[in-house]
Amino acid sequence: MPDKLERIFDEICRALENGFAYIAISVLFSIPDICSAMEKEPGHERYRKIMERYQAWCEQYVRDSLMPMQPSDLWAIRGGLVHNANPVAHAKSRHRKIAFILDAKCIQINGIMTSIETSNQPAIAMIPCHMVYEAMYGATEIWWKEKSSDRIVLSSLKDLIAYRTDVPGHMLGVPVIM
Repeated sequence: MPDKLERIFDEICRALENGFAYIAISVLFSIPDICSAMEKEPGHERYRKIMERYQAWCEQYVRDSLMPMQPSDLWAIRGGLVHNANPVAHAKSRHRKIAFILDAKCIQINGIMTSIETSNQPAIAMIPCHMVYEAMYGATEIWWKEKSSDRIVLSSLKDLIAYRTDVPGHMLGVPVIM
């Protein structure tokens, strides 16, 4: 996997380790968006039919590793997190409550669990963060192996956000993220 994508995963991991879970989870659920956007030519077309390309990417690369979550669930979680800081805020969410488990080692969870809804308690989808991280990382590795020689993907890679100190002009030598 190229350094720029590896760096994104590294930052997600460091954010989780340092108590910045919301930032980590939001970026983690944005990985399908980042990768699928890289397959489109820059410009207006990249920003059209985002839901369709996100869900298609998840269907192809992620679905089996995050069962019983569907690509539409991942899209709804991403939309709720990124736009509302609420994983169930998206209108298409099938879940009324979602709990992201930050340290699954303490309770030995090896899968996504959903509790049963009762008359006085909504069902809760409990999602171990490490599972989502591993699923997205593995999916991105597979995607990169398939797309690493794609002209559009390679062109898009150079534009991904990255830490830099080589910005010409007045910023030369000044660390920026660009």
